[in-house]
Amino acid sequence: MNALANDQEKRIKEYLDATGVRPMMFDVRKYDRGTNQTERERMRNNPPRILLTNYMMLEYLLIRPKDRDDLFANHRCRFLVLDEVHSYRGVLGSNIALLLRRLRAHLARARQDWSPDVPAELQAARYPKLLKIGTSATIKSVADGDVSRDERQKLRDARFRNFSAG
Repeated sequence: MNALANDQEKRIKEYLDATGVRPMMFDVRKYDRGTNQTERERMRNNPPRILLTNYMMLEYLLIRPKDRDDLFANHRCRFLVLDEVHSYRGVLGSNIALLLRRLRAHLARARQDWSPDVPAELQAARYPKLLKIGTSATIKSVADGDVSRDERQKLRDARFRNFSAG
């Protein structure tokens, strides 16, 4: 799990460097079991724009009041990208679906002490809906057999709708 986050952190930072974005403008940090207490405190005081973690650490963040309340205050979570979604089946898939529901519920009631009184026309921009994005390097399953490309896309879209509804 950590190897993927390490690779993503490196790639995102390289991409941002290539575009000329200053690190202060688009802070990318990783939260995993190797994150020391000093770095955790730094993230609580100044949450990163991009937080890389895995589903086990996200669970951990949501059950620790200090992390949960500070890192997710002011609805800072706009996108949630889940990699390797093809592996989220059975019990693991159910657990991740429940985790996403808990995250969404927490974001709905998170502390809002930064510009909480915005006009109605700016509500959607100030409190964006959490967009869940699932990625996978797996393109075709052996179980697909003779399914056409169009049928496979329809199946994929139906699975995504079911996934994102949860």
